[in-house]
Amino acid sequence: MKRRILALALAALLALAGMAALSEATAWTCPNCASESTGNFCPNCGTARPAAGWTCPNCGEANEDSYNFCANCGAAKPAAGWTCPACGEANEASYKFCGNCGAAKPDGGSDATADDYDAWLDLAFEEGEVRFAAVEPALPDFDTCELVLPDDIRNALAASGMDENQLRAMMKQGTITPVSFSPDGTCLAAMLEIDGGSTPIVIAGHQVALIYPTQSRGVEDTYGNLQKTYNNWITVPQRPFGAGDEGFIWSPGGHYFSISNVNTMLVNMKFALVNPIVVDTWTGEMFLVDTFSDKIFDDSSGAMITGCFSEDERYFYSLHYGSGFSNRTTLLRYDLETGELQPLAGLEMNGYPALSMLRDGRMLSITDTNQPDKFQGLARMSPDGGLEITPMPVPMRAWYANRTYYSAESGWLLVRGRTQGSASTLLTAIQRVQPDGDPAKGLNAAWALNWDDGVMDPLDLTKLDPKNSVLDEEDLSELLAPYAVLLDVKLSPDGRYAAMLAVKGNDAQVYIARLEDMALLPAGNVEVATSVLAGSVNGGVPLLSWSEAGLLVFTNGVPALWQLD
Repeated sequence: MKRRILALALAALLALAGMAALSEATAWTCPNCASESTGNFCPNCGTARPAAGWTCPNCGEANEDSYNFCANCGAAKPAAGWTCPACGEANEASYKFCGNCGAAKPDGGSDATADDYDAWLDLAFEEGEVRFAAVEPALPDFDTCELVLPDDIRNALAASGMDENQLRAMMKQGTITPVSFSPDGTCLAAMLEIDGGSTPIVIAGHQVALIYPTQSRGVEDTYGNLQKTYNNWITVPQRPFGAGDEGFIWSPGGHYFSISNVNTMLVNMKFALVNPIVVDTWTGEMFLVDTFSDKIFDDSSGAMITGCFSEDERYFYSLHYGSGFSNRTTLLRYDLETGELQPLAGLEMNGYPALSMLRDGRMLSITDTNQPDKFQGLARMSPDGGLEITPMPVPMRAWYANRTYYSAESGWLLVRGRTQGSASTLLTAIQRVQPDGDPAKGLNAAWALNWDDGVMDPLDLTKLDPKNSVLDEEDLSELLAPYAVLLDVKLSPDGRYAAMLAVKGNDAQVYIARLEDMALLPAGNVEVATSVLAGSVNGGVPLLSWSEAGLLVFTNGVPALWQLD
């Protein structure tokens, strides 16, 4: 069974591309006798191929570090600086971030952190202008990258009659589509597309791992959901990794990620595709941490509706919705070191995205209700079962909160929600609170983006309740007319700024908001696909992803990486 699953996982890549011919290896010039070679040793004098110490900015030649002039064109060695560990780019000493891929300067030569990244935004707001430039993400060279090939994959390769060199040559023919960066910007989840087919990969600097489903870790795939999910990832190109607009759940250091797709569960009722699945980015292993039947009336039916990783990356917490436990919603903890799954708390609530770990170790989520006169609330859950709920100021008929964005760095929490009225009175806005203190502070106001004036306006949510408001529908429609629809919101690396994708009519713009005072600056116009607009409120792909590598904007089927200019 295991061999069959691994073979199927590789078939998505191997069968689609066929047996590609090997490309020529990169040539180099022997520093001893000037002979040309493509191997690791000079065929004329036997000198070992020199390690690349610096890359010539004039001709691109790789030179030994001891060379003061390029061996190919004679250009002088660049002034002392630093080499990016993620992409190999040579940077000036004053650069705190790589000019090619945006990775932070290594600790050995700098103390660059997320705080430094946001310091650039501080300066931009002082100057009154945020400038981003679209750049090409640093992508691996399949000739020279470290290709992670666990024994399972090597065995499957051997069974198919292929070797590593043939696999590399085949991968070179593909196109890489970036999908999501880890929070620290060091790890990239991407799709490798070859001849119309796709396979998921993880890129970490010069290391590339193929993602494949395995049962050597995690729980047994009793219902076949692991393979169903993998097949969905590689066969639905408009939804990379099967991710809904909830996007990726990354561990803080990028060692693991999971996918939350509650829209698939609630709208399409595809429970099989929302089992708690974790990907180990170091090995490419994709495994189940729990599994449930996708038959809604089974005693073991259910789905993962949200999750998060602990700060030390040892535990994965998830909210399970369905049967199998004494409560309809259960907080689970999976130990990624020992493989132990433990139910922590049964909750009389319907959790909704996203699950976040607060500074004090408690979990944060949103309670849900299907009754318009009931109140949602912010739920803070303790691993021992303790539950504290702070209700929303208005019932669900007036305001429906459906997304949370939390930063442990800054302590800020943004709650995105929308009004429940007609199309003419539709408003999407954000509540800004500090859940580590008194979460009730800030819940009364919904900050809406005024498209006409280019500012964030606080609106009193109690005035939006159709039963209690003195405004009729016509007055309310006029009140909300200047405001844009917020398709997506993401926090900056240190959580003091928010990127917001706003749409008004047929126009779309990315804005940056400073959370301490909700000051707003435009960052750039974007083109948004009609299909994205059609599903913008209830589902779709993740549109923004913000890490120290930059702001990834995915609005028109083609991702663009924006870096501060």
